[in-house]
Amino acid sequence: MVEEGGFVYDADSYADDLPYWTRVGGRSHLVVPYTFDNNDMKFGDPAGFSTGEDFYRYLTDAFDTLYAEGATAPKMMSVGLHMRVAGRPGRASGLARFLDHVLRHDKVWICRRIDIARHWIVHHPWRAP
Repeated sequence: MVEEGGFVYDADSYADDLPYWTRVGGRSHLVVPYTFDNNDMKFGDPAGFSTGEDFYRYLTDAFDTLYAEGATAPKMMSVGLHMRVAGRPGRASGLARFLDHVLRHDKVWICRRIDIARHWIVHHPWRAP
């Protein structure tokens, strides 16, 4: 990916909770981590989510914990969504309730990973070790 070039970031990592810089082939490279726990793909896992309410409750608990921790340090919550999974009516209601919950809080930014990458580049640029 880095060799090909032209990419602002990649999200093919579960290695951290916040974006981070790394060196690949002598070039700086931004990683915006992805998560599998706050991810609708767990609807396909027998030990995962069964209902929209399960999804809502898990996302809300994760958000509330990160929001509280965010009072003293930056936090990012990635939510993996796929139209064919979370877009189903019984699941979408849980996502809608979660978004309503999030929007009742101050200082929360709901955005895409490209927006996070652009923010990180401006506010946390690459610094050689």
